[in-house]
Amino acid sequence: MLPAALAWLCGILLALYGPSLMGSATSAMLLATGCMALALGWRWRAGRHWRWLALLPVGLAAFFHAQGRISAGLEQRWPDQPEAVAVSVQAHIVELPRQLPDRWSFVLQLDQALERDEGRLAAGSRLSVNWYRAELDEPLRPGDCAQWQLQLRGLRGPVNVAGWEPERQALLQRRSGRASVSARGEACPTQSGLDRWRSDLAERVDRILPPSSSRASLKALTIGDTREFGEREWDGLRATGLTHLMAISGLHIGLLAGFGVLLVRLLYRLLPALGERWPRPLAEAVLALLLATTYAALAGFSLPTQRALAALAAFLGARLLRRNLGGWSAFGLALLVVLLLDPLAPLGAGFWLSFGAVAWLLYGMARGGPRVPAWRGLLQA
Repeated sequence: MLPAALAWLCGILLALYGPSLMGSATSAMLLATGCMALALGWRWRAGRHWRWLALLPVGLAAFFHAQGRISAGLEQRWPDQPEAVAVSVQAHIVELPRQLPDRWSFVLQLDQALERDEGRLAAGSRLSVNWYRAELDEPLRPGDCAQWQLQLRGLRGPVNVAGWEPERQALLQRRSGRASVSARGEACPTQSGLDRWRSDLAERVDRILPPSSSRASLKALTIGDTREFGEREWDGLRATGLTHLMAISGLHIGLLAGFGVLLVRLLYRLLPALGERWPRPLAEAVLALLLATTYAALAGFSLPTQRALAALAAFLGARLLRRNLGGWSAFGLALLVVLLLDPLAPLGAGFWLSFGAVAWLLYGMARGGPRVPAWRGLLQA
């Protein structure tokens, strides 16, 4: 499982970090090479090395899979123009709007397609929007819908090898453009949904608790709302190495899933008759996945929680099928499932931190014999 997952990862990295999207002739040559390797691997399947030969078409399949996703993402972007283009769109707010000292920052999702001579955007496209000097009677909320007058721009920005890259982040977050608000016109029916529900929960917490760091931490750890954290709070978290604890990710999803497993085992110990109706492994998997999915929904199904859910579902599915997976096999299965669902995941640092940390732990905790080298003992510690 792990070799196939690594081959898939290599194919995706070739598509993501190659010099450019390859033309049809090059793609045809790669496809022919992969088919030939697969045919030779099938011909020599009785040998010891045919499996390694079969990894070539696996990597090529990953390459074409990622290339198709990249092409689709680039086609959905607003073209870069020397000047911003004034447009009028009907759209509603998604995700949680953020109020900054000089502006509102939020994400708009188009309800209708935008057709202009300068370019087009399909319905459902998302724009990163800033609203400067906004005079509002009520704060912006997810689901708010209106006819917006926007100054629309492309996503091109400065390339920063060691830091923030706007175009890479836009591709990872499925953004089609960026804009600033000129005016907000007639309102349209409010869109209900998960983000609206999260906003309502945040407002209830605000009514119950006074402003404090405890309230900010509670909202961050329950619904993934970090809007109350300012630079001072983030600096303090960075200084203590606790930044990752305030961003709901695989750690939090895993803790909830583990709690579900422990709860089921406790119930089956107290009520043994439950085992006659439901096998315990099935009950553990169902409750663990239910709790993890609920928590991910509270966090708005952010990209890290989606990756964690995919990996958890793959692992629990293997257990239900009674596949005895070792540590590295489970790691490879999770990696393969995540990359199948989201081939753009390696663009984010969180992907490398998550899988890198797990790989480091697996490697450090592996015992090769009765005597453990000093460097591996340090890793285990």
